[in-house]
Amino acid sequence: MKIRLELYASFRKYAPDHAVKGHFELELAQGSTIRDVLQQIGIARQPKLVLVNGEQERLLERKLTPGDSLALFPPVVGGSWGKIGHTVS
Repeated sequence: MKIRLELYASFRKYAPDHAVKGHFELELAQGSTIRDVLQQIGIARQPKLVLVNGEQERLLERKLTPGDSLALFPPVVGGSWGKIGHTVS
């Protein structure tokens, strides 16, 4: 079966060369789960946010169906809201 996979931020490095902005189709065995997808593409870290067909999914054991859209977002680290002592508006 085929699904549409969307990888964001640092997860994009796991996308194949033919992916466009981290988006591509992925061939899976019938009955594959979100966890199976992570293993197949080599992502060892737990995603921060998982969306299946635009809806948040917390269970990595959820079975996917043909035509599903799966979006994976990594945990975010670092960054800054502005200089210390200054309010960002």
